[in-house]
Amino acid sequence: MAGRGILLRSPDQRARLTGWPLAARSLMVVVLALFLIQPPCSARGADQTIDRAELEVWIEKLNSPIRAERLEAAETLHTQGTSILPLLRDAAIVSDSGDQFVLQQFQRRVEREAVDAALKGTRITLKAATLREAANAISSQCVTPVTLSLDCPDITFNPPLEFQDVSFWYVLQKLCHASGTDWGWEKETQGDSEREGIRLLAGA
Repeated sequence: MAGRGILLRSPDQRARLTGWPLAARSLMVVVLALFLIQPPCSARGADQTIDRAELEVWIEKLNSPIRAERLEAAETLHTQGTSILPLLRDAAIVSDSGDQFVLQQFQRRVEREAVDAALKGTRITLKAATLREAANAISSQCVTPVTLSLDCPDITFNPPLEFQDVSFWYVLQKLCHASGTDWGWEKETQGDSEREGIRLLAGA
C-alpha cells in the first residue's frame, strides 16, 4: 500500500518543521509582555507633566499646516486635562482670527469632556426667577458647581425659567441663551481650597 504508510521523520526534520512556530509563539509572548510593562507613549503621557514652555510650543502646533503635527499636538495637549485651559485662553487672546477659532474649539472640547466626566448623566429640575437662583439650583443637583463670574449680572427672568427632569446640557444651553451669557470651565477658590466647575461669563 505505497503512499499510505506512516511517514517517519528524523529528529532533525521534526525540529526544522516545529521550531519556527514555537519561536514565533515565544516572540509573541515577549512582545506582549513588553507592551504591558511599557505602555504606548500616548498612554504614558497622561501621567506626565509637561512644562509651560513645551506646552506653548504644542499649542502653536495646533495650527500647523502639517496634519500629522496638528494631530500629535492635540493628543499631547489632551493628556494634560483641564490644566491646559489657562494657556489656551492666553494664546487665543494674542492669535489672529483663524488661529483663535482653532484654539477656542480645542478649549471647548477639553471643557466639555471635563464636564461630561463629572456629570455622568445628571438630570436637572428647577424653577428660577434669577440667573443666580438657576446656577444655585443646578449646583445643588450635580457634582459640578455652576457660579457667576464677577462681571456677570444677576439677570431676572420673567416669567421664571422652569425645567423638569431634562439633561444638564439642555438646561445650560437654554440658560445661556436666556441670559445672554456664555460658560467656561474654570477653577474656583474657596478659602484655602480650589475646585473646578462651570463659570457663567457675561457678554457672550
